[in-house]
Amino acid sequence: MMRASLIVAVVLSWFTNGAAWSQDSVRIGFLKGSSALPVQIMLERGLAKKHGVNVETREFVDLGAMDRAFVFGEFDVHLGLSLNTWGEYLNQGHQFVGIVGTLYPVGFLVVPAASPAKTLGDLREKRVGVYGINGTSTAIFGVVAAERFNLDIRRDLKLFGSTPPALPILLDKGEVDATLNLPFFVAKAVAAGTARVVMDPGEEWERLAGQKLPFTVAAVPRKVLDAKKASLSGLVAAWREAVKFLRDHPELLDQELMRSGVSDPKARALARDMTIPTFMNSWTESDIDSIRTYWKLSAAKNFMQKPVTAQNWFTLDFVK
Repeated sequence: MMRASLIVAVVLSWFTNGAAWSQDSVRIGFLKGSSALPVQIMLERGLAKKHGVNVETREFVDLGAMDRAFVFGEFDVHLGLSLNTWGEYLNQGHQFVGIVGTLYPVGFLVVPAASPAKTLGDLREKRVGVYGINGTSTAIFGVVAAERFNLDIRRDLKLFGSTPPALPILLDKGEVDATLNLPFFVAKAVAAGTARVVMDPGEEWERLAGQKLPFTVAAVPRKVLDAKKASLSGLVAAWREAVKFLRDHPELLDQELMRSGVSDPKARALARDMTIPTFMNSWTESDIDSIRTYWKLSAAKNFMQKPVTAQNWFTLDFVK
């Protein structure tokens, strides 16, 4: 009888502990590349476990595939949901809640070093290459161009869509007059003296709105938020600590760049200076106000199909 009671107790304990562990597990999705460096830090330093959450990871090489998998509920937390995609999902009725910002805008507009262009306004009627021609980076570029330079990028520029690795080649060959590209590719050209930066859309937004604009956020479905609040709180704390650690140890990005083939120390230093400030670990009323303003302008300038009318699309509970 005693043995039977002991077996029952062990089985019950196994089920109870298993259920508790399951509640502490969060499935996160992230895009492969330097933007995932905080995730790498979280895992290597055990920050998630430190904050009481077990993290299951899923890495993607294609942003569209990651977005679709998130919509289909294949993981709990999207660590790089961009503003325009998020807004469109909300307009479609998806209840995706932002819990912390993860990136500020990451693109830089560059021209050949010998170009006479000094500002975006000098590129009217010129060929401008962008990555993700219908993506949030280009939309932010377009909103800022309209508000700061009275320029419609689809009417006043000759936009050309390509991939980040191909854009520097097109610029070198003179097939485009300017490119909007990621720090990794911009830094190599600027360090080599073949290109120069004429515009940082994130910086221009801050001049326009008086505050920074989140570019991507960590978002969760409402049902996940309701079911895993303690775990999500731990995840946000781990993310924030990872970003702080990266800011305190920027050489970690240098290691990532060297593995990616950036051998020139000047290019690595420039890429680091361009990239580290884009990692975001805040989530404040100012961030929310900036997103509201951006969505309104994005819809007005036809970079979104319609304004975002959803309510309760964010929570500040996890970032105090």
